[in-house]
Amino acid sequence: MLINSYSKLIECGTDEAGRGCLAGPVTAAAVILPNDFRNTELNDSKKLSESKRNDLKKIIIEKAIDYSIVHIPVQVIEKINILNASILAMNTAIENLKIVPEFIIVDGNKFNTKNKGVKHALQMFESGANIIDVGGESTRPGSKTVNEKLEWKRINKIIKLISKKIPVSLDTRKS
Repeated sequence: MLINSYSKLIECGTDEAGRGCLAGPVTAAAVILPNDFRNTELNDSKKLSESKRNDLKKIIIEKAIDYSIVHIPVQVIEKINILNASILAMNTAIENLKIVPEFIIVDGNKFNTKNKGVKHALQMFESGANIIDVGGESTRPGSKTVNEKLEWKRINKIIKLISKKIPVSLDTRKS
């Protein structure tokens, strides 16, 4: 089972499906679940049968505080490529939430471009977040250790841009 909560903030989880497909849309969802939500079967959807995924979808929608599902059509994928379409889908799903998350959990190693990350951090702060937690890839529980210099280079740009305007927490658990 996934860890239930990574922080004391309003957490949103997001992920995409369809990125490996040869044809068809890419779909992403964003969900805010109650802190006490528990389900031992909720982990990697690729390891579940279609029937079990559908059962879990019903449970998640029923129990969610807020959720959003977005589909990016083939025509957009062909213009911006599948990676950017996946990122667009996740960002749009988060933006479509009625509740502004204070903490975002993304299953993947590429999510926001520098400008989108800064914009989102500033929006979160203006919406009432007290601190923005900037974690590198190695800070995700269960993640592999990554090259320290590469990770710092990746997150340093965002930290420099937002730290002059808002408080930042930097998690350096492994690197």
